[in-house]
Amino acid sequence: MKRLFGSEIPILLVKFRDLVRAKYKVELTLQDYIDEMGFPLTGIFIEEDHPLLEDIKRELEIFMKDPFNERYNDVSWSNGNIEPTFSNEIWSKLPVFRISKEMGKRKFTVFITALCTLIFTLQLFGFDQEIFSLLHYPTENESQQYWRYISHALVHLSVWHFLFNLIWWWIFGSAIEKYCGSLKLIFLFFCTALVTGFSQNVVSGPAFFGLSGVVYGVLGYVFVRDKFSVQKVFDLPQGFFTMLWVGIVVGFIAPVIDIYMGNTAHIVGVLIGCLFAIFELKLNSRR
Repeated sequence: MKRLFGSEIPILLVKFRDLVRAKYKVELTLQDYIDEMGFPLTGIFIEEDHPLLEDIKRELEIFMKDPFNERYNDVSWSNGNIEPTFSNEIWSKLPVFRISKEMGKRKFTVFITALCTLIFTLQLFGFDQEIFSLLHYPTENESQQYWRYISHALVHLSVWHFLFNLIWWWIFGSAIEKYCGSLKLIFLFFCTALVTGFSQNVVSGPAFFGLSGVVYGVLGYVFVRDKFSVQKVFDLPQGFFTMLWVGIVVGFIAPVIDIYMGNTAHIVGVLIGCLFAIFELKLNSRR
């Protein structure tokens, strides 16, 4: 079998497989493999002596120039023309169908959003002290209570704190999960929650809460990926980098008006997200 290409972005493989299946009536094979660096990837394969191999390779060149074009979403091919399928034309008009389809691409984003919302709702109903006691970063005597190394990121101290973190998490966390896969977002979440929590604890002690360290990690990741990757999958607005650093600077100015933020967690989060994306791009460039 000949590998056409491999990717860490599952949606690319599925879209190209469906395109070839519909247009050429050829069934490509999706299969996991280990690359030259020893990292697991998923590749798309075809028989080496297939009579349509050259045609499909030319199709791949066209596809990779704009893989996220809407014309590749749920379409049927007939004589080279793209037309919406009848079933998609009907069902895609139903809001419930569209919402459930989108939610399916953002499982982990939805899970963390729902968990933070549940915890914040319990706080509003008067369980704030119990939640603070149960979920804060561990003290020396609580070092074996391992959930605390992550749970501090799920608690928020005000409506504005909750809304700010969850809006950014929803926008950019869901973009990472949609285009890069759930496993990548899960890894980024746990890595940033652990390291930013440790860093903030060293500076200020265990009395801190919030998803902002993770959020800044997500923002750092999408910035580097969008800035230096050939495929601009995140389509960030102009001024994104400026907004990112203005948010950090505001954290240092805020104590003037008696607002205190986890500045260490913010800075460390951005660095982790940027380094994670740089490492990933370096790996991809060697393939």
